[in-house]
Amino acid sequence: MRDSEARYRAVVSNFPQGSVLLFGEDLRHIFADGSGLQADGLTRVGVGMGMEAKTVWEAFPPDVAGALELPYRAALDGRSASFDLTHDQHTYAVQVVPIRHSATRQGMVILQDVSEQRHSRDELERERTQAVLLRALSQEFRTLAEHSPDLIGRLDPLGRLVYINQAGAELLGQPAEYWVGKTFADLGTPQAVFEPWAEALQEVITTCAPRTFDAEAQASDGHVRSLHTRFIPEFAEDGALVSVLGIATDVSALKRAEALLAEQASELESIFKAQADGVGVYDLQGRFVRANTALRELLGLDADADYTALPFEERAQRLLLYDEQGEPLPLAQWPQWRVLRGEILAGASAMEVGVRTLDGREVWISITGAPMRAADGQATGVVLIARDVTARRALERQVAETGGRAGSRA
Repeated sequence: MRDSEARYRAVVSNFPQGSVLLFGEDLRHIFADGSGLQADGLTRVGVGMGMEAKTVWEAFPPDVAGALELPYRAALDGRSASFDLTHDQHTYAVQVVPIRHSATRQGMVILQDVSEQRHSRDELERERTQAVLLRALSQEFRTLAEHSPDLIGRLDPLGRLVYINQAGAELLGQPAEYWVGKTFADLGTPQAVFEPWAEALQEVITTCAPRTFDAEAQASDGHVRSLHTRFIPEFAEDGALVSVLGIATDVSALKRAEALLAEQASELESIFKAQADGVGVYDLQGRFVRANTALRELLGLDADADYTALPFEERAQRLLLYDEQGEPLPLAQWPQWRVLRGEILAGASAMEVGVRTLDGREVWISITGAPMRAADGQATGVVLIARDVTARRALERQVAETGGRAGSRA
């Protein structure tokens, strides 16, 4: 019997990173051996024979004993159990089985440290999951990129294209395969054209920060396109830069429209300044927005530097408007308010009013005006045009007086 136990202990002691324990009805161990019992923290009482005659709660730390008690009792009832047990950053494969050829109810537990195997398995599973996810993301990326009107490309840290979408290939005039592996300098464009791209890419590679810029590229039709471009660094899990994603939107039409608008605005500004008649622009509250030189001179606005910034009611007290009878014009009849109420002052409906200017002159002006409207038709302000008719009215008065005297002599 002693020889059998010695041989059994010899076999168990060579069980790699494992141990075997036998236990009886009171959950007390009657045999314990194996190299796994030497694991730090796995047992309470040390190694080898020290666990024998100890119950599961006396032999193991509380968390381990709590995980083993029910399987121990199940083995005594004839049921087996297999599971993984984690303790002190180690993972153990546990098998608890009944011993069926015994006069009394007994069980056996086999513990083996499988931390490395489980870690390898988990790493492999993680890599498989990541590979599946990357394939899905790559497919989703390509689906989105190939249907995007923007030029989308990916470059490695050496500045070589590793991917370009169909829109980009069409813009450059060669199949996507032709461009893969090439740098900006290899694209066949003048240095002045590709240099801003290369400099922006190098900045992203150096700083690992996104960069947005506007640049030009020569299309396959020979025209130079304006592109609004974003370079976005892409990183591996360890933080290393693996690629730079480039997204370029063709804004050539927008640039042309902006240039045309700037040209038109410049023309309008020139006309506004050169207009012989006075032109004033007011907002919906009747506040001055701007006035051309002719209006400033006509009304003497430079004599009162604060005038244009004042509220309407205060302006009306400094710049006086009066009607044909010489009576002050009611505020509600001032031209900007009439236009804001929906009137168009033009032709026969143009206003003629007397004005006492800010520099003390008495003049007569003819005023035409109309509302300014946004694209949706909403009024945004008022434009008034004032013409000096003082000389004309004086001439008309002189003619009338001369005619009157002639009639009296007759």
